[in-house]
Amino acid sequence: MAKKKIPNKPTWEEWYMFCKSRNFEHVAITAWDYYEAGDWHDSNGKPVLNWKQKLIAVWFKKDGKSNIPKVSTLKPSSTGGAENFTPNPEGRAKWD
Repeated sequence: MAKKKIPNKPTWEEWYMFCKSRNFEHVAITAWDYYEAGDWHDSNGKPVLNWKQKLIAVWFKKDGKSNIPKVSTLKPSSTGGAENFTPNPEGRAKWD
């Protein structure tokens, strides 16, 4: 049986800006990669029909942590910060 086509799949820019607007940009790449790898289906095999609702319910938590293990995508700099980090449309960290 073919999987349903996902309606209103966001662009990377929409996804990242929504995460950033809610102060959860730290989960944007991990969450994006998770759904891209699963062809926009959740852990139960159901299609992600409302991506904003899914982000809020699964990835955005009041304590500032998601319930999905965080995978670090930041490259340490000599100062210990990530001032040259910018996400790119492929969902991977990009370093200037």
